[in-house]
Amino acid sequence: MPGKALVKSELSIPLARQTAFLDSPRGEQDCFLYRPVNAFRYLCGDVFRVVFSYTSEKLRFDFVITVTAIIEIKHHCQSFQHGCLTTAMTKSTSVPFALVLCLVVLCSRAHADYSETEAGKKFIAEMVVEHNLNSADVTAMLRKAKRNDRVLELISKPAEKRLEWKGYRKIFLTDERIDAGVTFWLENEAILSKAEQEYGVPASVIVAIIGVETFYGRIGGGFRALDALSTLAFEYPPRARFFRSELAQLFLLAEEEKLNMDELEGSYAGAFGMPQFISSSYRQYAIDFDGDNQNDLWQSIPDVVGSVANYFKRHGWKSDQAVIEKVEITDAAKNLIVDSPKPVTTLASLKNVGIYPKRKGTGKYSLLEFQSDTGAEHWLAHHNFYVITRYNHSNLYAMAVHQLSQKIKSRKESR
Repeated sequence: MPGKALVKSELSIPLARQTAFLDSPRGEQDCFLYRPVNAFRYLCGDVFRVVFSYTSEKLRFDFVITVTAIIEIKHHCQSFQHGCLTTAMTKSTSVPFALVLCLVVLCSRAHADYSETEAGKKFIAEMVVEHNLNSADVTAMLRKAKRNDRVLELISKPAEKRLEWKGYRKIFLTDERIDAGVTFWLENEAILSKAEQEYGVPASVIVAIIGVETFYGRIGGGFRALDALSTLAFEYPPRARFFRSELAQLFLLAEEEKLNMDELEGSYAGAFGMPQFISSSYRQYAIDFDGDNQNDLWQSIPDVVGSVANYFKRHGWKSDQAVIEKVEITDAAKNLIVDSPKPVTTLASLKNVGIYPKRKGTGKYSLLEFQSDTGAEHWLAHHNFYVITRYNHSNLYAMAVHQLSQKIKSRKESR
């Protein structure tokens, strides 16, 4: 049998800061051992987020502790004693000792100094040679970057890959989000009209993008951009090259816009601001739409609106054409169903299987299938649908933006 460490009625955990937030059906006194319960314990430290999940079958934990706590945990991991934060417990249980060892291993990796790794040194050299940044400045900032395991967890299972349309739509097509979109539109009607006139992108689409991305500024992500991008650049091989590029763009963006990288927060994928632009998109497509000589995607609604419109125009939005339309198909048309939103199917091919588009388009289409609550639905995507996927490469995302834009527009017009 594997060795076990006994957790007695009083658990002591060494922490540099003594704050804990407990959540359980019966409060602090029964937090860890109440069955079945997921008690999320956010212990204020600089390394890990603590998560205790206890059920009748397993106890899973992912500690958030500070560097100063690592040595003490290594020293006291067998006894769980002599800590500075004591949590009262009313029951006892045993924890596999292997989990304790995993805790120590995780702790030792949490504060890896990326500036000392081979990849980190190469990155610093490239920033100096290719972008003329100061080596000491880049090194100092990269040294502050912290690995974030939550980022790695989220990037491996985004909603766009986990859900079908019937589940995905429920996240965004809510009355609350639609009403918030109408309010945002009414409060910023003049600037939205100006953007639509100058860039040819419907106000409804601009409003929907902001609504899907951050719920009109309510949801920003909460991940420090430096940590998120460094973690993905140096710890996520499948897309390391892309995220190293985005990390470089972040350094350049901070230099150009005078942004404080220590405080810059966004999504787990390194996007930020109300429209959630990644670093490269911020540098390429963000515009000053209020005339204050700054491209501010956090506080300036005009800049946010204008930048989204500019992004779509630069990606080929066609103001006089449709986005997508629902169609009924026969068995003969099933061979035309594709996953890619890029319009490559000709009008002649559609007519050969009995599909006749009703909306104006470019003459090229993409026949897509979405799983709804009532079964498979078939939609004929036009060029503008593909343009929406340039913002987020997902058919589900583009459909959510389109349908949200239509519902917001309809509700606004009915008032």
